[in-house]
Amino acid sequence: MLLYAALQQMLFPDAAERSIYDRTMSLAAPGLPPAGEPMSPEIGRMTLRALQEQIGTTVQGAARVCEAMNEIVRLSPMVVALRTDVALHALADPASVPAGEPIRMVAEKIDALAQGAVAASLEVGLAFGRSLTERRLPLDAGFRVATAALDPIRTRLRDNVDRLGRGRLDSLAAAE
Repeated sequence: MLLYAALQQMLFPDAAERSIYDRTMSLAAPGLPPAGEPMSPEIGRMTLRALQEQIGTTVQGAARVCEAMNEIVRLSPMVVALRTDVALHALADPASVPAGEPIRMVAEKIDALAQGAVAASLEVGLAFGRSLTERRLPLDAGFRVATAALDPIRTRLRDNVDRLGRGRLDSLAAAE
């Protein structure tokens, strides 16, 4: 109960905001007393346990988004470098450019963006459905939507590194 009060004070320093939050949570969590009324110890323990589970899930969601962003930041320069290598080889020998590679670069970006938008929209709908059946923090739904939107981009980057780096990255690693 003390942790709950400290968390409320930290998140909502203004008493009016805290009151709005309390009323909202009492509507979302039937069984909790209205704002300002004391909680029985059993309800306080139950609420703390539920809050700990929700925060744990939210931290895992944040870790998934950070992992996705890390992979995108790590692989993007590799794809740019590999495509630059292909472009420089094309200056020396125009026939060495794989057929359709310039168009593929643009089409893949548009396709990944569209797939990410559709996946994020689907996840928003699923998050709404989950909000009706489960008690989750809204931040958790945001992390799920962000992860769904980033997954197609991650997949394209991995595929591009594999496809463009086939043979090149292995020879560089062997040279060192």
